[in-house]
Amino acid sequence: MKIGIKRINRVTVTATVTLTAGAVLAGSAFASTAHAATPPTPKIVAKGGFVMNNGTGKTLFTKSADTRRATGSTTKIMTALVVLSQKNVNLKS
Repeated sequence: MKIGIKRINRVTVTATVTLTAGAVLAGSAFASTAHAATPPTPKIVAKGGFVMNNGTGKTLFTKSADTRRATGSTTKIMTALVVLSQKNVNLKS
């Protein structure tokens, strides 16, 4: 019994399309039932902090923001020195 090339190609294409369609439908069924879990609110253990949206200027979080404290890192100081030593720096953007 001879099976022609056209028949083999037709069977292969039909099987591929059927399997792909099944995989897509099965995947979308599981995706529609998935819900993103809300992460828990973090516990802030620092003595103080300040978070601001730089684009809008809106304060997002404060904790003892007006209390004077020691600088947290030498890297921050060096970054500020490098930035402020540059000519024509636009600090408002």
